[in-house]
Amino acid sequence: MMGPATASQNGLKERLAVRGGKTLSGTLKVSGAKNSALVLMTASLLTSDVVELCNIPELTDIAGMVDILRCLGVQVERSGDRIRLQADLLSSAEPPLRTG
Repeated sequence: MMGPATASQNGLKERLAVRGGKTLSGTLKVSGAKNSALVLMTASLLTSDVVELCNIPELTDIAGMVDILRCLGVQVERSGDRIRLQADLLSSAEPPLRTG
């Protein structure tokens, strides 16, 4: 009978081998990283320049950050997976207690 330790060690030995001598090609779309997007959106407060971010996932956390930034006076435009932010006319330095 195989115990948990043996099963775990066997799992570490698994791998994918590619053989054939042919070049791999194709396209892979990697989804955006929510945590990185939130940090970059917040960083837009540090400049009056336009900040354009792409590959931003459509998630509740992102929508919440958009609401908070808008409450602070940031101009936010969303088009598909792109967000355009401009914080040149901030109206507040404190985030709202609640959005929406």
